[in-house]
Amino acid sequence: MRVGIIYYADKNSKFIDLIKSIEKAITERGFQTQIINVKESKSSISMFNFIIIGCNNISMFGGKIPDQLKNTIKKSSGISGKHCFAFVDKKFGSFKTLSNLMKILEHEGVIIFSSEVLMTKDHAYRTAKEIIIE
Repeated sequence: MRVGIIYYADKNSKFIDLIKSIEKAITERGFQTQIINVKESKSSISMFNFIIIGCNNISMFGGKIPDQLKNTIKKSSGISGKHCFAFVDKKFGSFKTLSNLMKILEHEGVIIFSSEVLMTKDHAYRTAKEIIIE
């Protein structure tokens, strides 16, 4: 099964550590993974069986989803019905950001199995080990 790890991050090395921890945990479970940074790639996310998608907070009070991530989700035909895990990193306003990300995904027909505000790379690793991937 192909698992896509799609993310948007500013130059925040902590967020990149979260991505690497998630990839390690999913790969150890025997799944094929591919990481896509929407700032650098125009790849479609519809080719994956399961999607892990996240972003870091880009606004002072949280809630804002980066336009590049929104556009990637909206332009990816064939993601309706895909299963997904959504996440953001822990900062002020994280829950609002996560809620807005999930709304965008649900509007496109993505089925969100789980979501989480991730605090550390160890938390990301443990969470990724427990995600139900179908």
